[in-house]
Amino acid sequence: MTVFIISALVLIVVALFMIVPTLLKKNQPITDDYDALNVSIAKDRLKEIKQQLDAGDITQEVYQQLHDELEATLALDLANSQTSAEAGVEENKIPVPLITAIMLPVLAVILYSQIGDFNAATGKAVQSVEIPAGENRQQMSIEEAIAKLQLRLQQEPDNADGWYMLAKTYMTTQQYPQAASAYKQTIDLVGDDPQLLLR
Repeated sequence: MTVFIISALVLIVVALFMIVPTLLKKNQPITDDYDALNVSIAKDRLKEIKQQLDAGDITQEVYQQLHDELEATLALDLANSQTSAEAGVEENKIPVPLITAIMLPVLAVILYSQIGDFNAATGKAVQSVEIPAGENRQQMSIEEAIAKLQLRLQQEPDNADGWYMLAKTYMTTQQYPQAASAYKQTIDLVGDDPQLLLR
């Protein structure tokens, strides 16, 4: 059992080391790139309208109006990107890695307790199977049941059903030579029954 628990804990820690660092990584700020791009576009547009002013295509009033609109648009874009960055920081305050680190082991234990088998995990086999022997009588182990059935068959050697039950019980307990002998005794009493021969 201890080996199983240690193995399970090691696997959970490995899983956490694979998941949590990814969740802890900070998102790369992309607002700086957008801001630089907006400023670059605004500079290019300002050059164009200056060239138009120098060439005489637009008047000073139109130039000033375009210049003011460009400044206002750039200021608005920069303010929006700053607000988005602050919202992103607020969203990242949610402790997702912490929740994952806690919930992963808890969910694993709950899931295993529902569909797992601790006896199989520890390698322990059930030593004896308790067979109900009636409402008011004590229960007996499978070994006691076999001994009682053998005693009964010594008294009633022509009981084919008893030999068949004994053979099946031996098969269940993996006592194959005894099971073969009990099946042979059953066939001797019943005859060449295909199902018995197959068994």
